[in-house]
Amino acid sequence: MNQKRVILRAELAPNAKTALEKICEKRGMTQLSVMSRLILWFASQEGRLQHAVLGNTDEDAAKMVMEELVRRLAAAGKK
Repeated sequence: MNQKRVILRAELAPNAKTALEKICEKRGMTQLSVMSRLILWFASQEGRLQHAVLGNTDEDAAKMVMEELVRRLAAAGKK
């Protein structure tokens, strides 16, 4: 990683911390790597999807993520 790092302190609920540890162990990644990638992914999503993931709407976030993935796969297949 050649980029300059920025330190951010985050407080997690115990179940979120446990989930993060399981993901890191399963994927062989550091917590920093997982959190950085998740934030970059989240930031690249359109506002409606961000609202759904944050629970700020009645829309089903999982359904919206699936639809977006299908749309992106279809677009990639046309290239």
